[in-house]
Formats: sequence, C-alpha cells, structure tokens
Amino acid sequence: MGRYAVIDIGTNSVKLFAGRVVHGRVTPLTDELAVTRLGQGLSLTGELAEEAMTRTARQVAAFRVRAEDLAVEKVVAVGTEALRSATNADEFLDLARRLAKLRVQVLDGQEEARLAHLAVRSSLDDLPERLIVIDAGGGSTEFVAAESGRVVSRASVPVGSRVLTDRLVRGNPPGTAALRALRDAVREAFAGLELPPGAVVAVGGAPTTMATVSRSLPAHEPAAVHGSRLSREEIGRLAARFAALTLAARRRLPGLMPARADVALAGAVILEEALIRCGADELTVCARGLRHGVFHDRFVPPPA
Repeated sequence: MGRYAVIDIGTNSVKLFAGRVVHGRVTPLTDELAVTRLGQGLSLTGELAEEAMTRTARQVAAFRVRAEDLAVEKVVAVGTEALRSATNADEFLDLARRLAKLRVQVLDGQEEARLAHLAVRSSLDDLPERLIVIDAGGGSTEFVAAESGRVVSRASVPVGSRVLTDRLVRGNPPGTAALRALRDAVREAFAGLELPPGAVVAVGGAPTTMATVSRSLPAHEPAAVHGSRLSREEIGRLAARFAALTLAARRRLPGLMPARADVALAGAVILEEALIRCGADELTVCARGLRHGVFHDRFVPPPA
C-alpha cells in the first residue's frame, strides 16, 4: 500500500492527482485543477512571462503542500509543451525547485502521447481494437494510434487552446472571423498527420468541457461525462456558440469553468478538426488525463 501524487504543469493549467495504491487498485485521494496560464503570450514572444512563471510556481508549491497534507510518500512533477518550447524554461524549472522543492521532468511530445494513451487504457473498459487517442492541451495536441492495446504510432502537434487563443482570438465576442482563422490554423497544423482508422477517444479538459456544456452539467463534476460520447456536429455547434458570445457570457454558461472560458472556442475547434482529420463522426470522452497516465506509469504495478 502506498500514497503518491502527480503534479502536471500544463500550458494553461496545473493539475494535482493523488491516490492510494493497494494491490494494484487506485483509490483517488484528490484530483484538483488551477488555471495559471503559464504559456500566456508564449506564442508571441517565445518566452514565459515572469508573472506567469511566478503564479504557476506558487500553485505548484501549494499543490506540493496539499499532497503532503494527504501523507503521500512521493510527489512527481511533469511539464509539457510550454516548458518544451520556451527559451527561458530553465528559469521556471529553477523557480519550481526553490518554491516547491520539486524537480520538474519535462516530457517530450512522444512520451506525453504514450501517457495519454495509458490514461485511457487504465480508466475505460470495453475499448475497441483500433483506437485513436487525442489529447488537446493548452500548448500542443497529441495523437496516439493503438491496436489491441499496443501503441502503433504517436504524434505531437504544437497547437493548443492557449497558444491559439493568444494568437488568433481578438474580438469580444470573437465572431466568425476568429472562428475561421482558428479552423485554418488547426487544419494547416494537422495537414501532415497520417492516422490509421480507429474509434476516437479524447482525454482531458477540452472534451470534458464540451460534454458538460452540451449537457448543462456542473463543470466540477467531470466524472458525470466520463465515457460519454460527443458528435462532431455537436462540437461544431458549440464552437459556433462560443464564437457568438462575449467572454463574460461564456463564463456564465452552465458546465463551463469560468477560468476556461477564454480558451473554450479554440478547444472546440481543435477537437472538431481532429475528428475531421481522423475521419470520425464522434468521440468518446475520457475525463482522465496526463496526470493519471503518469500516476499509473510510475506507481501502479503492471498486472501479473
């Protein structure tokens, strides 16, 4: 038996998952999220802003304390696209070491994709033989093609909801011009992908947000949509709806976490265009994410 925690430092948010492992079974202790926008402005300057690094490192430190309050034995911290691409990423890594007493492992895109697939395999039953896992984050989008539980190809594309929002979403409401610009940018970024056929599962905040908004469910209850399905048509309708609303109006939408309202439009466009690229009409929502994949990879022994 052991208690462990994973802190996932993303381009738009920081997440904490802590769990207790007994004989290979995981009992969650906490699963928390804070939007800190580490990558805000990164696509425009190539650097992490000082204030973004400070607020993110402080949140990582707060999550470290939270994990210790839960009596965990070990805390692992990982970083993704913002820390892969920023020219001053080392400044943040040093800050995290000083404030949170943690060494952050920066995952490459291929490893991030593998762990997203593991999050799906460890949380959803009765998966089809051929599967495509999509992880649309704030700074990048990962694609994993798997067959019979085995990864056959992986790709990481450096477009995400935070990056695209900073670059292309200007108006309030954004309007059809921003919607069109987002589609063009995502289609161009995905154009070189070669994906085998397969049922699509999308992990993380973007598909969970689309599902909770579509069903007008509480934003803080992602488990309610875990394993549910979203059609490409419905995601397209949500994208159009977000484009027509002011930021204040989006923040009031049932099912949409107010802190995610600014990136919701870009997240919807990424998911819709990913489905088009996959030749699929729908996706299955996996409310788990990278932190759960890391947790299982590091702390849960494989079945005998």
